[in-house]
Amino acid sequence: MDKYKNIERLLQLYWAGKTSVEEESTLRHFFTSEVDIPKDLQPYAELFIFQQKQGEERLSDGFEARLLQRMEDEKELRNVSRPKLVAGDGARNVFRNPLLLKVAAGIVLVLGIGLLGYRGVEQRQVRQLAQAEARATIIDALGMLSDNLQKGELMVDNGLKQLELLESLMAADDQ
Repeated sequence: MDKYKNIERLLQLYWAGKTSVEEESTLRHFFTSEVDIPKDLQPYAELFIFQQKQGEERLSDGFEARLLQRMEDEKELRNVSRPKLVAGDGARNVFRNPLLLKVAAGIVLVLGIGLLGYRGVEQRQVRQLAQAEARATIIDALGMLSDNLQKGELMVDNGLKQLELLESLMAADDQ
């Protein structure tokens, strides 16, 4: 039982990062060689067994030589000369002339800003047109509503007048 308490104490130190190399070796030896590990310590056994297996894995024979050869091959591919783009006999490489690159970048920048500005104006005009159409539709709808309300008012007035006339006729008949 004291052995397990010592292992638990060493595990606490291990997780706190305060174990020495000898203490870590004791933990590794316990978890990889002990046959009867208590249930509460079994999850830790998997970690130390995994670490041991990782330490045993080795690279295949010739791996380093193959890696170095591949790196040399890629280095040679990068050093292969590329054809230069020229505009005629004796012309310099267009892509290496910093002035031309600056001019081209400036042109692209101006065109990009102009295109964005144009699209912004175009979208604003479309939005204004849509708002004007919506305003006109609303005005038409309100005009129709107003006309119908006026017609309704006239009908109610006519109905009230006819009712008053009927009431006066009925009152005259009763006398």
